[in-house]
Amino acid sequence: MNNWDKLTLKIDQSDFLKGVAIIFVLLGHIGIVDNGGSFGVHIFLILSGYGLYCSFQKNGLSNFWKKRIIGVYCPYLFWTIITMAMTIITKKQVTILQNVVTLLGMDFGMNLDPTMWYLSYIFAFYFIFWTTLKLEKNKKLSITIAMVLTFAVAVIGYKAIVWHRGTIAWAYFISFPFGVLWAKNRQRIVSNKVWGRVLIIIVGLCSAFVVINYGKQHMRIEQFLFSMAGGYGSLALYMLLREKVPAVVTELGQQIGKISFFMYLNEWYVLNWIGNKNSVPRDLWGVAVILVSIVMAVVTEKCWKLFVEGVQTLAKNGAK
Repeated sequence: MNNWDKLTLKIDQSDFLKGVAIIFVLLGHIGIVDNGGSFGVHIFLILSGYGLYCSFQKNGLSNFWKKRIIGVYCPYLFWTIITMAMTIITKKQVTILQNVVTLLGMDFGMNLDPTMWYLSYIFAFYFIFWTTLKLEKNKKLSITIAMVLTFAVAVIGYKAIVWHRGTIAWAYFISFPFGVLWAKNRQRIVSNKVWGRVLIIIVGLCSAFVVINYGKQHMRIEQFLFSMAGGYGSLALYMLLREKVPAVVTELGQQIGKISFFMYLNEWYVLNWIGNKNSVPRDLWGVAVILVSIVMAVVTEKCWKLFVEGVQTLAKNGAK
């Protein structure tokens, strides 16, 4: 059956989009792509919701938290401990309480790394997803409840400055549930590829309209629309043209996507370590940041895998 009939995403295609998303984030934080960071966050959240529901359909809620902790929290914890050691060496003033909440993934004040608000945000989504599906047997009602709770958490969290106001956390509330709904209905959204393309083209055109009319605006509603348009429009464009993407670009995007989480973990430090003092053109600086981020992510991932292998070896030896 043609991929258009189900509007599905394969793992390698999801990896490619993660690669696109992290590049958007980097270029946005550098200042090369206006609101690029927001584009990337929307894509990441959509993919997270999509992947989480596909996993739920396959495995239910079995080992739900174990997978999230091992796959997301533990690498974060590993890298955070390293960065904490660096703050001690550099004598940065951080309190014990700030260190504790950071280790728990709840550094809402963003004391060590301003980009880590996303981690607490995604864990809030995980908790809402798990709770609603665990307590409510009616799946349709569960998804509705999850969307309401997600909006409430995002808005209340923003109003209470749980997440820094600069993150416009409320603006992302719809993307994770959108990914869940996409995965849940991917086999029946459309019955043939013509309607599939029509749906995607409509999303793409609406996104293009918003980007053209609200680009580089920073009032809250315009920023919300612009960030959504960039993220959803990029996703729609890829869905429409994915079979035409050159193989070398696809492969590069997939490889970057596989290490995108580690690029996210070290992004803030890369930006600070090789901070541009206007001594080089911004585009050249952007290329340098991306390349260094990739190298750092490869090294960090390798160190993480060696650490895990070491722990597993010690555990096996201890069990003998």
